[in-house]
Amino acid sequence: MEPLAILKKDYIIGLDIGASSVKIAEFRKAEGGLYLIKADLREIKAPHDDASREKEIISILRDLFKGIDLKKSRVIVNINCPKTSIKTAKAPYMPRAELRNGINLEAKNYFPFPINDSLLDYEILGDVVEKGVRKYEVAVAVSPKKTVDRYLSLLGKAGIKPDSFIPCPSALQRLAEHSYSKEGKTLCFLVIGELYTELAIFKGKSLMFSRKIPVTGRDLTKSMTGVLASDRGKIELSMEEAEKIKREVGIPGEGGEAKIIDGKISTVQILSMLRAPLERLVSEVERCFDY
Repeated sequence: MEPLAILKKDYIIGLDIGASSVKIAEFRKAEGGLYLIKADLREIKAPHDDASREKEIISILRDLFKGIDLKKSRVIVNINCPKTSIKTAKAPYMPRAELRNGINLEAKNYFPFPINDSLLDYEILGDVVEKGVRKYEVAVAVSPKKTVDRYLSLLGKAGIKPDSFIPCPSALQRLAEHSYSKEGKTLCFLVIGELYTELAIFKGKSLMFSRKIPVTGRDLTKSMTGVLASDRGKIELSMEEAEKIKREVGIPGEGGEAKIIDGKISTVQILSMLRAPLERLVSEVERCFDY
């Protein structure tokens, strides 16, 4: 889309199609900034098979976008998969017309996985000087073409044409810029999703490090479905029961008074079952900090 066309849009729509829910935020552009006028979240209840999930997600999207004038709206979609990633790198100084080719050639060195079948984009963050040599500092993002095509197909069936896709760390960077912009302050964001956990570290407004951590919301839920023996007999929660308790109770504090939840499981037992994945999560976060 042409830049001038984007500038004429009156609304900005943020959309996140996750593994367990679809989230939307609509902002109106006005003098002085953006104003939130709508925010909604819909759970995806279909089983984890492609056909059922696609049908439900399309229905949810159509419902969420009712009353939204897409001709006046810029739609920005959060995109995610194991090989959707963003890195900050330094590129040799060269005419901007040649920069994309230069980054395409070097990008294979930025990511710890093959990017041959990925789409790539970049943003120039500024100029830096290293040992007297001027370079560009760039944010480089990649996502597999099949992931992008899947999102485009899903959105197209719902009648939505996205203006751009944005990886999670890049979205967090915007939050860091506008909400925590104190110069030089170091920030860490941890977003625990059902299938992916994103960690992003910022120094001031600059993304310094991002990584997907292999401990997820589903791991926490699954850890609560083991068989427990108690004075009430054997207890075994279903995934649905464990997810409900996880959301309502969270992580119980140590040393507090034990409570029985839903007549089945105590907060002490919940903490005991969550301990293993939580310790793995803490260990992974500490590894990131050490790096």
